Amino acid sequence: MTNLTIPTITNGELTGEGLQAARNVSLGLSYHASAPKWGADPTGTFDSTPAFNAMFADIRSKYDKGYGGATIYVAPGTYLIEPGVLDIPGRTVILGAPKNTVFVPYTKNIPSGGYSEPTALFSIGSWTVTSGGVNGDQYRMRSGLENIVIKGVWKYDWQAQTGIIKNLTGILFNTYLTSSPQNPDAYHHLENIEIWDVDFGILLIGPDDQGIKANNIHIDRTNSAGMIVGRPLWHPQQISSSGADNHFTNVDIHGCNKGGGDFGGLELYTSNCVFVACKVWYVQRTITDNMSADDSGSNVDRFWRIRHGCGVYVRGSRNRFQACEVQEVGGACWVIAGSMNTFTGCNADSASVFSQAGTVTDEKNKVSTLMNTAPGFYITNWAHDLAMTSCQVYSMHGSGHSHKWGYYIESYSDTMSILGCRATHLSSPDLAVSIPSKFAKAGDVYIQVNNSIYTDHVTRAITLAP
Repeated sequence: MTNLTIPTITNGELTGEGLQAARNVSLGLSYHASAPKWGADPTGTFDSTPAFNAMFADIRSKYDKGYGGATIYVAPGTYLIEPGVLDIPGRTVILGAPKNTVFVPYTKNIPSGGYSEPTALFSIGSWTVTSGGVNGDQYRMRSGLENIVIKGVWKYDWQAQTGIIKNLTGILFNTYLTSSPQNPDAYHHLENIEIWDVDFGILLIGPDDQGIKANNIHIDRTNSAGMIVGRPLWHPQQISSSGADNHFTNVDIHGCNKGGGDFGGLELYTSNCVFVACKVWYVQRTITDNMSADDSGSNVDRFWRIRHGCGVYVRGSRNRFQACEVQEVGGACWVIAGSMNTFTGCNADSASVFSQAGTVTDEKNKVSTLMNTAPGFYITNWAHDLAMTSCQVYSMHGSGHSHKWGYYIESYSDTMSILGCRATHLSSPDLAVSIPSKFAKAGDVYIQVNNSIYTDHVTRAITLAP
């Protein structure tokens, strides 16, 4: 029979054997950020960066002692954090209260004019330095952020339209687990995250930022891209496999490229990622390019310009999108610039919509608008082996106030299947799909949009198995 220890309470406190029994209960590595030992300030009056760094240091000191993961509980409130300082340890979860644990930048040490490179409130590594530096850190895995809000401009009305700090980023992961890690995937996770009023929302760019699960993410009002997965081509260090094999569900990205730069809402530069029920909307565009292609297979300049103001820019390969939507953007809704990607039941609602594209002044000082200049789906010369099924292009603003084409296909695109797709609200039915007069590779193209079909498939007999 198990012996029970009956707690002894004296003046409201455990004493005697009861006190010893309580001490024997292990809570593991659990931290309460606002506890007196750590001192994070939920009123937003004092800098809470030292409190989090102290907890991080304590967690790192216990890495090799078999404690497993650590959880930092952050009570509801507003916490000042200095960007570029917090580097999350491995197996560490920062857990807030849904909607009510808010982090804002501590601005005392922010350089005049902002940062020279993307700098985040919560990081693993930095923009140019991976976690652990050159040699990496095999323990920097399985970390996460849950139930938090990051707000780059502290306004209680949540309607900040100015004051975004250059290169301020919400979350930046650049994970490297050494050349011979215990596991090649970091398996971080992001759950129930809101990010407002920053230059970049989320950047997942490390060679081992793989196996990430991101669910219920809302990113609102960014001067540049809302989310970048994989190292973009403008990163100073190129790694082709960065950010691969991740899963995203219920990601909502809104109000991007407000600074008028060369960005889309979501930019994907990696492979084997899955996006389910995600949405990108209200991405601004100021470039005057009418987005019609020339006949060159190596027009690199256009390769970049079509990204400007688009909803989703897919540069990587073997990615899958299911039930995703892009709505009311200044450029193309979708730009497909990588190979072997799959789109199922995805929608393009209102490309180059007037309200977002706005007006621009050209070189002759004439005011022009950008509506009716971009397609719903822009399929580039590099988008071979494309599989697209049951996708729709339409406009909530009606005909004449949205996209120019439904599906625009460049002439060097090849080996594709576009099946059961629709395009409406066009100035002419002939613009539902723009098909080049000649494809670079014949024999494996099938396009069916509305009631029009194009194919150069070569019929082949199927050999039955014995």
